[in-house]
Amino acid sequence: MNADGSGRSQLTVDPAGDVNPNWSPDGTRIAFQSNRGGSADIYVMKADGTGVVRLTTSDAGDFAPVWSPDGKQIAFASNAAGSSDIYVMNADDTSITQLTDTTAVDRSPSWSPDGRRIVFARNEADNWEIWTMNTEGTAQTNITSNAAHDLRPSWSPDGAKIAFDSAHEGDIRVFTTKPDGTDGTRITKGPEHDVRPLWSPRARR
Repeated sequence: MNADGSGRSQLTVDPAGDVNPNWSPDGTRIAFQSNRGGSADIYVMKADGTGVVRLTTSDAGDFAPVWSPDGKQIAFASNAAGSSDIYVMNADDTSITQLTDTTAVDRSPSWSPDGRRIVFARNEADNWEIWTMNTEGTAQTNITSNAAHDLRPSWSPDGAKIAFDSAHEGDIRVFTTKPDGTDGTRITKGPEHDVRPLWSPRARR
């Protein structure tokens, strides 16, 4: 739909659940998650809903695809190795590389605007925190330590901040932090729970 809510158009028509859509940087394709093949897998389609292609075929489940800034790769979470880890695949030939490999649960990847790092949420000892790593899976760094479920990070287009939702002040609110974990700031006040922040392209909202 248009940004003002007009011009809504249904893109997928399937009895399965199609969720977590993500635009390609050039606006021509949309990656999404669907269980139409029996388990959750990653699919891609043209912006008008045609040309649907299945990219993953894991029986374990693949989730929440996000395009790299150059449109050449897609990061996602998968249970293929037993626990949820972060993977990346080439958008054209679907070559897949596992980036994290721990007993923790890793989800919700988001690329830095220069394509060199990925931010994600990790659950260890029943607590979610925000982590960053290089796109090769190295230099994994914990940037929050709130002991209150920090989830769904989103890297700003200018690279200066990471937004996420957290319950570390009680109700779930949206916070921002610098990529090194400093200058944590609450930016919503409720009264309802505030979750899943996403940046506008110019990082002004």
